[in-house]
Amino acid sequence: MKHRTLWLARLAPWLLIGGLVVFHAVNNWIWLQENVTWTGWDKARHLAYSLSYTQMLSSLSLETLFKVAVHDPVRVPLFPASASIMYRLFGYTEDVATMINVVYMVIALAATYGIGLRWGRSAGMRGRAPLVGLVAAALLALFPMFYAMSRYFYIEFALTAMVTLMVYLLLATDGFQRRGMSLLFGLVLGLGMLTKRTFGVFAVGPVLAALLTSGALPELWRRIRQRPRIYPKNALLAVVGGLVLVAIWFVPNRETARTLTLGDLLFFAWWLLAALAIYFASLPSAPLANGLAALFLGAGVASTWYLARIEFLRRVAVYGYGIDDPRGRTLSLGDVNTYLYYIRKLGNEHLSLVVLTLLVVVFLLVAVAALRRPGPALRSIRQASPEAWVVLAWAGGAYAILTLSIYQETRALTPALPAVALLASAALYKLPWRRLRAVLLAVLLGFGLVQFFVVSYEAAYRLLPPVTYQLPFWGRTTSVAQGVYIQLPDEGRTDSGFWIHPDILDRMEDRRGELGYELCSVGLLLNSSEINAGAFNYLILTTYPQLRLESLIDRFDETSPFRRLFGHQYVALKRVNSDIGAVQQELIEEILGGSRPLFDQAFELDMTYHLPDDDTVYLYRARYPLPAGYPEEYIKRAAESLAGRTQAGDAILVTPREMVAPFLARYEGPAEVYFASEERAELKTLTAGHRRVFLLVGDGAAGQVQGSAENWLNENAFRASHEWSDSLQLILYGTGAGEMAAAPNVQVPATFGGSIRFLGYHLPAGEWHAGDIVPFSLFWRGTEGLGEDYSVFVHLMAPDGQPLAQSDSAPGGGTLPTSTWSPRETIVDRRGLLLPADLPPGRYSLRLGLYLPSSGERLPVALPGEGAPGDSLLLGELVVTAPDG
Repeated sequence: MKHRTLWLARLAPWLLIGGLVVFHAVNNWIWLQENVTWTGWDKARHLAYSLSYTQMLSSLSLETLFKVAVHDPVRVPLFPASASIMYRLFGYTEDVATMINVVYMVIALAATYGIGLRWGRSAGMRGRAPLVGLVAAALLALFPMFYAMSRYFYIEFALTAMVTLMVYLLLATDGFQRRGMSLLFGLVLGLGMLTKRTFGVFAVGPVLAALLTSGALPELWRRIRQRPRIYPKNALLAVVGGLVLVAIWFVPNRETARTLTLGDLLFFAWWLLAALAIYFASLPSAPLANGLAALFLGAGVASTWYLARIEFLRRVAVYGYGIDDPRGRTLSLGDVNTYLYYIRKLGNEHLSLVVLTLLVVVFLLVAVAALRRPGPALRSIRQASPEAWVVLAWAGGAYAILTLSIYQETRALTPALPAVALLASAALYKLPWRRLRAVLLAVLLGFGLVQFFVVSYEAAYRLLPPVTYQLPFWGRTTSVAQGVYIQLPDEGRTDSGFWIHPDILDRMEDRRGELGYELCSVGLLLNSSEINAGAFNYLILTTYPQLRLESLIDRFDETSPFRRLFGHQYVALKRVNSDIGAVQQELIEEILGGSRPLFDQAFELDMTYHLPDDDTVYLYRARYPLPAGYPEEYIKRAAESLAGRTQAGDAILVTPREMVAPFLARYEGPAEVYFASEERAELKTLTAGHRRVFLLVGDGAAGQVQGSAENWLNENAFRASHEWSDSLQLILYGTGAGEMAAAPNVQVPATFGGSIRFLGYHLPAGEWHAGDIVPFSLFWRGTEGLGEDYSVFVHLMAPDGQPLAQSDSAPGGGTLPTSTWSPRETIVDRRGLLLPADLPPGRYSLRLGLYLPSSGERLPVALPGEGAPGDSLLLGELVVTAPDG
């Protein structure tokens, strides 16, 4: 019977901890099932990476482990990779992934209990030692930020568990006297560093406290002052063992490693760390050897990411301490609010001000009791156990480091909550007044339980609505914890009215099937805590593999994303956004205000979503989708070609209309792009605002080609060149000022081939520069029965007789063939001569001629009263000047 009672007594704490875990697991699942709207940005990003890691780990090998370790250049991989366990067991949903936090909750609560148990025993509370651990675990389980984080796929909850486990194992080393526990501590230290970069914030204090209380540091200093002794056999074992281990890790992955910043240097760095860990682990067990073995083991495990992605140091400098911070944040050490930020967050969100006040009362009562004891008060401090120093360093060190950085994020303090719970529990059991202790404990646990339901379920929230206070030096607070992460399911910021993502993606998928597209994409001009690219991306990865998205909001990008919109079949935007640049906000206002006619021509409103916060999401879809299977590389090559030859002030007209959006998305030049209108008035207005016009004409496979724009331009502009790009035509026109010339201003009577009369030409007055299109109007008159179709050329000739530029085509761009000319009408052939961009200033001659395209034979030209005819006519001289400035 006694043995059974003892067994039950040992089992009872674990049953209670198991009960806490089950309680939270069930409530978290209920909360997750009721809630559909995600808030924040990081959660979705971590979920997306969890899918990537799960896919990588589908075949487990050293190569896949290496890829997982170095995949993300910004964030360490352990937490999102650990979700692969849940995916494999229960399927691919965000709720399933989030339930990995149940595993981390077991670790956090069990480790908290273990630390409290050790603390109670070392403090002489033998009979009450388990209660110190149990109360600490219970308090932690009822801290609002602790269970709130367990409902989100944020790294901080896993980080809390790993920090707590690390501290427990650190204490379990008994001052690094136990070799096995020391190595296990080192392993968890390394894994903790692979959970989140801020792990060190919470580890440095406890590790330093443990080293100081263990005697390892004085021993290290003594060894350094003496001549260190190297043990050859151990050194040889370390060198060979480290080489073998690192070779097994590095050699199969050397190609991947060489793409990283340190490249092959990683091999030698990892070899050094592995050799040092093996060397100290092979020495006889002693605090110094065990401590160094643990630290080098932890460094080696952590270095699989930290050395591989050593560029992370720049992000630490920027986002941790404001060095070249793009947001302009700085650390204000002279501002009292800098020091109160995390204390206020602790009271308002992590615990609630009621709980924080009660804990302060407990700590004050403990201080009063200590002062009333006989003997110096400092004796109690000197007699404090290693557990007390480690836990104090855990909480105090984290607060100090976080406060002295520009990183202000309320959830960053979450890994210090177990330390707060342990300090509170130990303080309660230090109180000499048993009844007062019982009352305070009952109030803390009772209020914590009531608070849990009030902040977790709407019914309890309505029954006991929080009371808001405005306190001096503190600011606004409430009777229960409130904050960004303390949310009711499907209420307020988590209202299901924000969950429009599946409907948008369903519409896109239906449209994709309707058009026969392999892929369909959306451009997002929206970014808020409730609606952002992250949730869309995760749903695409899990449910809509044929859909794609691009987030077009970046507060640090000062370029307009307007043209990138046209690379998508859908565009979603809203007026009120977070972290948005001024140029992006301006674009949203222009689209909603109707001042972007090209967008209105290319897109039509498909759906509006009225949100619970009175904002609206507008979903647009492309009016003229390109036919499925059309070779878009044709459009890409044409866009690249025009980007290299267009200049500011040019215009590009595109037909058919189905080609406008894909062309605009790929074109990176300075010209304005337009739909090729069929209306003559629109074409006239457009050409009046541009000196050069490019007409991009597609083929019938892209859509119905509108020929009216080309015909109008041939009549009312000056065709300078024509070329083919795959099956697309690129035609360049120059535009003239004012009305088209009806008669020549330079008369040059000449006869070509004895049957075609040239009357003269019109060239507007003005200065000509390199890159200009010189607009000619050539006036002709034919004879009856001219049976051949001739082409016309105008050449710009250098002084040495070499042609420098030419306009060479059938009259009227092919619309005025010479075989149809008659002596009763005057033919006006308008054409442009494109001057080379590198043409130096000077005087150049212009020559005109006709030739038969089939043979290249030129018609002879004769002038009245002159002798033998030549094969071209001198029109005159063109003066090219340097542009002003």
